[in-house]
Amino acid sequence: MSRFVIVDAAAYDDTPRALHYYTRDLPRRSLFERQPEAKLADKGPWLVQLPDHPHTQVDGWLRALELEKPVVAWLTSNADFEHLFDHLERCLDLRRPNGKLALLRYWDGRVFLRLQRAFTPDQRRQLMGPIDQWRFRILGQPYTLDRANLEGKEAA
Repeated sequence: MSRFVIVDAAAYDDTPRALHYYTRDLPRRSLFERQPEAKLADKGPWLVQLPDHPHTQVDGWLRALELEKPVVAWLTSNADFEHLFDHLERCLDLRRPNGKLALLRYWDGRVFLRLQRAFTPDQRRQLMGPIDQWRFRILGQPYTLDRANLEGKEAA
């Protein structure tokens, strides 16, 4: 099982610089890289694959980063980096009833929590894709969604 995070680089003014510093030797890419929002890639959501052991300098930085804002989503998955990146990239666009596309900010814990309340179990499974666990914090309160809790549930 591999550990990943999605980091919202727009969180603080220095987040893009710190992100590049702390993750310089890790697999990482902006989810906006191949999107119409590519010009905002440095300030957008970044997928980072973390080392297997959780007690690293980057883990400490991420825990500090999420203290005040829900800007870090902790993911575990058996998928490789590219497969997970492609899945998350496909989830960026939401087709509105008028046919236009909107950016779905699922990496923001506040939005992710609302989506869990609004989505059917099938939609939740679609968003989770190859992700086994998705964790985040809002104002210090931890939230976790486990794939195992979604398996076998019928759509409402």
